[in-house]
Amino acid sequence: MLGDWLTLIDAAGGPGDTLIHDAATDLVETLLTRPAGVDAALGRFGRTIGSIGYSLDDAAAWLRLLRDIAPGRAVRLHGFDAGLALARGWSQGHLGGLQAAAATDARTGLLTEAVLRIRLEQVYAAAAALQVPAQWTHAMVVISAPVSPSEPFRREAIHAVLGDLVHRHWRAGDTPAACGDRLLVLCADTSDLDDRLTEFHRRLDGIALLRDIGVDAWIEPLPDRAEQLSAYLAELTG
Repeated sequence: MLGDWLTLIDAAGGPGDTLIHDAATDLVETLLTRPAGVDAALGRFGRTIGSIGYSLDDAAAWLRLLRDIAPGRAVRLHGFDAGLALARGWSQGHLGGLQAAAATDARTGLLTEAVLRIRLEQVYAAAAALQVPAQWTHAMVVISAPVSPSEPFRREAIHAVLGDLVHRHWRAGDTPAACGDRLLVLCADTSDLDDRLTEFHRRLDGIALLRDIGVDAWIEPLPDRAEQLSAYLAELTG
């Protein structure tokens, strides 16, 4: 099965290198011997594809080749959770492949708005592939720190402290970014988001520098369509 799949990937324009071989081997071995771990293996496969510059469409097309080879065993590759695992893994790999200098905000150490836009586009592409609304899988947390531009040094210090807290608090699958004077966190798991936001407020209250200026944070649902993203971000960061 593995050899046939790798041959088909190569014939379909795949890179044919060691990274793809290792990721494909991991996925096939998991499918055959540990089927309960298939979603995690799909995430690893997606991360590899994204990290070397191939698209989510490529990853999905190569996965369909595996399903064609082993339609019985590959039933676990058809579900919603499987598609979501592949898409999330690919997004993480793709972001990880970006140049750090171009992707990181110097004040906060978080990602830039440009990277957040890319991530949002990926979320909507994955949602379209799964035929579900993007709001089912993601939501945005908005963090506002009202500091006067006339206090540049204090402003820089507050953004640095706040950026560090955001980086430590939100999960690895989330995408925190500095967007103007606000920080936005695209959250990939909304099941306990209210609880996580409550805990974030508690941690804010524990830092005098942030508590004294009245930092606020709230949840904003994503827009209905990808075409609305520019206006959505402009409204959140304006």
